[in-house]
Amino acid sequence: MAQCRDLGVKVVSLMSLMDGIASVAADDFEGARAATEHLISLGHRRIGYLLDLHVLEQHSVQRKEGFLHALAAADIPFEPGWIGNLRIDNSGFLQRGRDSMREWLERDWAAQGCTALLVQNDRAAIGAMETLHAAGISIPDKLSIVGCDSTDECEIVRPALTSVRMPLREVGALGAETLLRIVNEETLDELHRVLPVGLDIRGSTSSPATK
Repeated sequence: MAQCRDLGVKVVSLMSLMDGIASVAADDFEGARAATEHLISLGHRRIGYLLDLHVLEQHSVQRKEGFLHALAAADIPFEPGWIGNLRIDNSGFLQRGRDSMREWLERDWAAQGCTALLVQNDRAAIGAMETLHAAGISIPDKLSIVGCDSTDECEIVRPALTSVRMPLREVGALGAETLLRIVNEETLDELHRVLPVGLDIRGSTSSPATK
């Protein structure tokens, strides 16, 4: 992106704020914070996060910070083992979610004692749900799960997936409008625009099971 700018190509960054480049993004920090607060309000105190942190993309970093902020605000001590890295390979997010969750189950998931899980996006969350179901972990009876993007797939999977609602269409529309203004050499009111997010609560989250 920066190379395009240096070559004089007109660009707008979408979903990631970049220094010196017009950017339109969603509020990833607030999305993760709200999702974590929802789980805390249900009574969860040990919450995992399957997150794509391998490449340290800004939205992943912001989501992790929102997650940690919500835990700290609720006086819940964070344990590093609650963060799982979403594996990188050539498969799509659905398969990556399946495989990453399977690896976590085989590694040390049980030792973490988590009763809830946030996941990078909806497709990875659905893949993780498939692995969890196959392992006999009922959702939400044994584990609550939250995705991100609130795509149509959330309503198809069972249970329906609670998810952070990202303003994807609005980001795209505002990005196109911003690019046209740049091409027309108009002055931008703001270099960076961050759009609000929401949380769609569905059937995949509930209070933790009592022992």
